[in-house]
Amino acid sequence: MCSSDRSARRPIVALLLFELVHSYVVGALVVITAYLAFEVVLAGDVGTAALNAALGAGGAVGVVVGGILVLRRRVTPSFVAGVGLIAGGLVAIGSVATLPGLMAALFAIALGSLVTSIVGGTVYQRMVPDGARGRMLATLDTIWEVVYALGAFSVPGLIVLVGLGPVVLACATAVLLTGLGFLAVLGPWRIQPGGDDAVRAHLSRVPTLRILPPARLARAERAATIVAVRAGATVIAQGGTADRYYAIAAGEVEVTQVATPGAPSRVLRRMGVDEGFGEIGILAGSPRTATVTAVSDLVLVALDAADFLELMGVGEPAGPDATGLALPGYR
Repeated sequence: MCSSDRSARRPIVALLLFELVHSYVVGALVVITAYLAFEVVLAGDVGTAALNAALGAGGAVGVVVGGILVLRRRVTPSFVAGVGLIAGGLVAIGSVATLPGLMAALFAIALGSLVTSIVGGTVYQRMVPDGARGRMLATLDTIWEVVYALGAFSVPGLIVLVGLGPVVLACATAVLLTGLGFLAVLGPWRIQPGGDDAVRAHLSRVPTLRILPPARLARAERAATIVAVRAGATVIAQGGTADRYYAIAAGEVEVTQVATPGAPSRVLRRMGVDEGFGEIGILAGSPRTATVTAVSDLVLVALDAADFLELMGVGEPAGPDATGLALPGYR
């Protein structure tokens, strides 16, 4: 695992802790819902059906809302909202004694649960290396199911011992503490990119790349390196090996090409900030087709060929027609 992947371990561990608490709470709700229907609002099976319907409605809305929110680069506001809905709904359960009020509380919990689950899923996609992600998620699914069952099994006894209010308050506190713990660890990683992260973010602003899935772009940014180039230096040379893709974070380059051996070099174009070059040779598996020279001092975000192919969803370099991609430029 590279250093950037190792740096992601703390947010992943913090997220795992939150999701263990979350799984316990979701399991507990199976019992709590029945308790509310029969013991709090005295509505029996009709109340149980109404409360379960509220949970289902909240989950359905959560799928739609969560799916929209995770398309954004910043996951923090969505996660904060989800944690707030879960904790607020749990507190309401301990203090509301009407069926409509409890339905609203359970709707909020279900909505928050789906949003945090979807955000958690996209964080794993962005931060866990591809080779480990499948095994990790399979293992976690098993652990989450066990914790879910533990919540359903243990809560009846806890309610008998201390009452519903303290149980849901403890659950709300645990959700808040672990959720805030995850955000505190995540903060330096992505809440507000700064320093090197802000430079790497230029990779995602290249017009031909920014339409790609955010999770894939985030992984590419972590894999990228920052390269400084002096004015007048050659970044890539025509006929050279296509081993890297570059996005311009600062400065300007000039692209030139020699059409046939012995012919004069001609200027094809100039490129500036948030433009990229070097993709043609990588995608086609061919030598560089042009020379790129620094017109001014440059700051480049460099992505190795293998990482660029992963970003584009291409397994291996191939002929120019094999990728099905048509990216502009002369590189």
